[in-house]
Amino acid sequence: MLFFTLAVVAKESFFSLTHSFKRSARENITLLREFLHSRITETALLSFIIIYSFVSITGNLNIGFRHLFPIFPFAYILLSKKIFSYRRKDHHKKNFINVMIVTMVFWLIIEAVASYPYYISYFNQVAGGPSSGYQYVTDSNADWGQDIKRLKTYLEENPRIDKIRVNYFGGGDVNHYLGEDKVISWWDARRPVENGWYAISVLFIQESLHDERKSVEENYSWLKKYSPVAQVGTSILIYHVTDIK
Repeated sequence: MLFFTLAVVAKESFFSLTHSFKRSARENITLLREFLHSRITETALLSFIIIYSFVSITGNLNIGFRHLFPIFPFAYILLSKKIFSYRRKDHHKKNFINVMIVTMVFWLIIEAVASYPYYISYFNQVAGGPSSGYQYVTDSNADWGQDIKRLKTYLEENPRIDKIRVNYFGGGDVNHYLGEDKVISWWDARRPVENGWYAISVLFIQESLHDERKSVEENYSWLKKYSPVAQVGTSILIYHVTDIK
């Protein structure tokens, strides 16, 4: 590309170059003005989406999908406008587009109903739904400590659990909800591992397993050989360890 650019600049007459540049510049400016005048709304919306996405994605605060929420209303507006514009232009495919729109609306309604009440930890079918999405991304995408009350209910329904080791992520007071006499405070580096019941937030499990700064003796790698006996809500996994000698 650089070779041909230099060749044109070197071999073409100076008059032709300057004339072509001026004409090209005028035409480009005219086209840009016409585009901005006729599509100022789309340009503004798209510019915001691009700039905001770039700043969010390249920033250091990558702790949740929620940081991209501001772009979605604008993206939906642009998408809707494009769909209906295409619908008006192509009459032959009008019925097909109508069916697709109705199908998508019903799909969204069914998705919303099926995900109740786990909207904080919503994941689509590709990610395995709300109960499995934490395996791909955690933090506020899956776990905001929203299941502490469900953990209380789970323990009330399982009175055989007299003590439980809890590593809970969230702002709730574990002792208040579960009772000081029932809770044993736990964390990934605590040793030795003990027989008994564990309630661990998925954020802490994933964070511990993928933190390269932690050794095997400091993380939750020992949990890999156990399967959760229950999942409280979507953000707390219950384990029962019985084989420690």
